[in-house]
Amino acid sequence: MKDLCGDKAREELVIPSGDFSAEDEGILAWCHSDEVEDRRSPSSRGTFPPGRCFTARISAARLPASIIIPMERERERAVGLSWQQGPLSTGAIGRFLVPEPLPKKLLYVEPLRRRMRVRFGGIWIADSEHVLLLFEPGRYPVAYFPETDVSPDSLERTEHTTQHPDLGRTSWYSVRAGEHIAPRGAWQHNGLPAHASELQARVAFAWRAMDAFYEEDERIVGHAADSYHRIDIRQASRNLVVRHGDRIIADTKRPLVLYESGFAPRWYVPRADIDESASLP
Repeated sequence: MKDLCGDKAREELVIPSGDFSAEDEGILAWCHSDEVEDRRSPSSRGTFPPGRCFTARISAARLPASIIIPMERERERAVGLSWQQGPLSTGAIGRFLVPEPLPKKLLYVEPLRRRMRVRFGGIWIADSEHVLLLFEPGRYPVAYFPETDVSPDSLERTEHTTQHPDLGRTSWYSVRAGEHIAPRGAWQHNGLPAHASELQARVAFAWRAMDAFYEEDERIVGHAADSYHRIDIRQASRNLVVRHGDRIIADTKRPLVLYESGFAPRWYVPRADIDESASLP
């Protein structure tokens, strides 16, 4: 058995399978293969949380094209866009080279580019491909769903309001699904300044108050994934079609999608769902 995680913090790596030989049977790794025995709990499969490594057994004789090795990092050195020593965090060690000083606190929002769903009381109460992530200094990213992608019967406005220092008045909702109720389980900013209009008519859910959150078909735990901190692989069930002119090259409802920092999502199609006659030798 080879331990590629080690005692010290290192980054995730993508390693070609050709770099391994038959002596490496039993490598600890995450692998693009059904041959992997994943010993983690179902709730944590499909994600590489910071500060954790897991055990998987790989048959070296049947290695796939590439292997993704999740290396542990020392928690105090972990970096995201808006926390620890990231560029938007309060502990940033660098500075932006601009002539005028920037505000001490910068908020940043961007599309998640992943299908995200929320489950509560045994039903899906939100399902969207248009989630926005809000990054605030010192906080994990927060997912905001369009109102139109939230079940209209699941939100009940309460009298409770708070004041966000940068985003204005915030209204709170109870989340209801049948007999299940989560008081203050969701919120919405309804006093937004003009420069934060992207969050208009969007709702965020209290993570711990919900039953589960999913990205594509994989359950995620803890918080919305920080795309500037980690690599994620998600199993999806969306219908992915690849065309060249009028010809369909691939058609699948079981793609894998790779989310890697700094890159657009990359989709992987099972070989059985590809028209190999369209491929060049």
